[in-house]
Amino acid sequence: MTTKMFSSGVLLTIADSLCQFIEHTNKNRRLAESFPTNDSTESSSTFTLDVSRLVRFSLMGAFFIAPATHHWYNYLTKVLPFPKPNTPHFVTTLKRVVLDQVAFAPFFIPAFFAALSTLEGKSVVQTIDKVKADTKPTYITNLGVWVPAQLVNFSVVPGRYQVLFSNFVGFFWNTYLSYVSNSKK
Repeated sequence: MTTKMFSSGVLLTIADSLCQFIEHTNKNRRLAESFPTNDSTESSSTFTLDVSRLVRFSLMGAFFIAPATHHWYNYLTKVLPFPKPNTPHFVTTLKRVVLDQVAFAPFFIPAFFAALSTLEGKSVVQTIDKVKADTKPTYITNLGVWVPAQLVNFSVVPGRYQVLFSNFVGFFWNTYLSYVSNSKK
């Protein structure tokens, strides 16, 4: 579990760094398009990481995402074990994916936004507003990312590497979550 927590914390740190860089680049591009000048350096600014945001994401990875997914995958393995080795396990894989998307994701996504908002020091009302605004569109995007990823994860990846695989997919997913959780609506 310690390795999973460490790797998840590091991956979320990198994912948020990438997101911050993309946000910075997009902001500069929009400024350059809005105010074209002969000197392109006038509309650009120096990229600086928001370290407190980075720390929050690292903490979320290590102490929220990794433990939750670790225990969830262990639970799935117990309640939906694969049949004998070398036999098809497509039906069990589908059941795991459905259970993952019906019993885990709809609760995990709002819990993620609520925990992150709490770490940001937002009020209860602000947290509830954020959860209400972002959960449904994030869940819909989640289905497009995680259903195919979990089909691969549960059918091909050995159990002890499933959190690592999820962290790999999660790198891109968490870059997206960083964007959503920091977007101003």
